[in-house]
Amino acid sequence: MQTPTYENKSDHRLPEWKKDKKSKWIISIDQEKDVFISGYNAKWFEGKTVWSLKSANNTLDIIGEDHRPRFVPKGKAYTELVLAKFVEHSTNCWHGYPVNVLTDSPCSEILKTWSQSPGIPKKQL
Repeated sequence: MQTPTYENKSDHRLPEWKKDKKSKWIISIDQEKDVFISGYNAKWFEGKTVWSLKSANNTLDIIGEDHRPRFVPKGKAYTELVLAKFVEHSTNCWHGYPVNVLTDSPCSEILKTWSQSPGIPKKQL
């Protein structure tokens, strides 16, 4: 398998991020790429989509935020996001963003794989 190219997109980061339209990364660009490479190497594919997450000490790390009002619980400013979706936008060239499971979530096969993986907390999936 050829090594993938990863390109971060500025519309999921300040200052170009639009809080009423898109999720926002809160991790560094290097960590964003690491999350992608982790999912890619683990083969967490669903068609031409790679799903991924970041976990440490049996806890899912918060990697993004969703500020879209219709997806934010009452009394909160935003929803914390722990999953990421990466899409191949040209041959072997990828970009991604943190996702809210209310609007986008991985298929049952990916969820099952994660639930059987050491270090990924089942209750947070």
